[in-house]
Amino acid sequence: MNKREKEALNKLIKIAQDNNREVTYADLNTIINNEGLLDENPCIEEELVKCLKQKKIKVTIRSSSDEEDDIDIQEPTAEDLNATEEELASNLDDIEQVVENDLENELKKYSSQKNKKGQVVENPSKIYLNNLKMYPLLSRSEEQELSKSMEDCLKKIEVIIKSSGVIISEFKTYIEKYSKKSNADDEIDKEYLQTQKRLTDSYAKILSGNFSYEIKNHIAIKMKKVADRINILEDEEVTKNREKILKKFSHYHIQIEEVQFFIDIFEDAYKKINQIKEMNIMSFSLLRIETDPLKPKNHNFKLLRNIYRR
Repeated sequence: MNKREKEALNKLIKIAQDNNREVTYADLNTIINNEGLLDENPCIEEELVKCLKQKKIKVTIRSSSDEEDDIDIQEPTAEDLNATEEELASNLDDIEQVVENDLENELKKYSSQKNKKGQVVENPSKIYLNNLKMYPLLSRSEEQELSKSMEDCLKKIEVIIKSSGVIISEFKTYIEKYSKKSNADDEIDKEYLQTQKRLTDSYAKILSGNFSYEIKNHIAIKMKKVADRINILEDEEVTKNREKILKKFSHYHIQIEEVQFFIDIFEDAYKKINQIKEMNIMSFSLLRIETDPLKPKNHNFKLLRNIYRR
């Protein structure tokens, strides 16, 4: 180990002394990134973990800020699940009956209201409750069917996300943004710390170790090839690295927060693609070039560029 790596090791040992001889991957990743050790030595994390274990210091995924006691959770038996389902069904029937009774009472209350002249007043709440009663509540089987449909859709969306190269770029951003330490007393950083803890708990193995290095290395190679005007969509090295990383992502579960984020990205990209298509159609129309937007022809784009310059 060189001098800087030894200093990083000493910092980790100091953290362990304050936390019952335990450090987290988040602590490890933060020090590595702050010291800039990964660029010099891609295997620095494994070396530091090995040194810490030799000194009988435990390296865990769990955040050091957690103060919750470990709870021994027992798996429910089939009898427990059946009993719970029957209890929920019974409670649901009771709730539906209570709601219906409350609606009837409210309707009676508002239907009897009159103004000073003795005329019945049309109360907005009465109208709302009347309209509400027109739409019956979902049955238990309908709720279960909708819930299963939502789960199936989420699984399909997750498969699409994990097969897209966008996930690699976004997780590189997570690695760079949320591996830095922040002041816990700063009001501005509270949201940052909450997001950092959630990402660390959910994606500890992605945000640290060899996987994070592979992601950053892949993006660096892509940027260099783009700068050299190489078509990265057809480049063998980029394609091979991309498939290798996406295969690793397939073993991880994507949290609902990231699913919604990626949905927004795809939706925005879809809108931009359509805008570009519309602009192309307008350009062809102005140049009086016949084209079918569904079946684009191979036009001489060099000639088109010359026309634009003129």
